[in-house]
Amino acid sequence: MGSLRRVHGQARAVTPTHLKAARSRLGLSQTALARELGLHLRTIAGYETGQNPVPRHVALAIAYLETQNPWE
Repeated sequence: MGSLRRVHGQARAVTPTHLKAARSRLGLSQTALARELGLHLRTIAGYETGQNPVPRHVALAIAYLETQNPWE
């Protein structure tokens, strides 16, 4: 699971770097990821710049997309 990181069995925050890497692995632009998640582009940009923390539900949704990757 690339997006949701675990340390000693507990989930930890997804960093902007982790989010960008996951988006890159999915082959999605910020706009496309925002559309897939039902979020605004500015929200994704805020997560990727570190302006806003990535919520757990978003990290889980991205982890799910990585397992289902329909774009391959």
